[in-house]
Amino acid sequence: MGEQKMNRATRAALTRRRILDAAREVFLYEGYDGATLRDIARLAGVSTGAAFAHWPGKADIWHDVFGQSPVTPEHGLELVQAIRELLPYAIAAIGLPRSAWPSDSVVLRAEALIGERC
Repeated sequence: MGEQKMNRATRAALTRRRILDAAREVFLYEGYDGATLRDIARLAGVSTGAAFAHWPGKADIWHDVFGQSPVTPEHGLELVQAIRELLPYAIAAIGLPRSAWPSDSVVLRAEALIGERC
């Protein structure tokens, strides 16, 4: 009986690993918003129900794949603002001359792209 439980546990662990591997690929190609549990399950070769048996939803799989929660557009704007504020200090700390700093247009473009998604 212990051997049967080990087999079941091993199968569950292997299924979980296949789902995580598939999720990484789907998230990388489709992004968080474009990815679906159905696509992840299909690529992993399991049913959508099997994916739900291991995780309550897509955000939970994302967290297990990437070790953090997905970044929403609102969070993205906060990140761009934080980068804008901290970048001069970071660049100065490593001693780059002002001429080597990224232009403000890079930050403005990032804000515009994120703003389009809100």
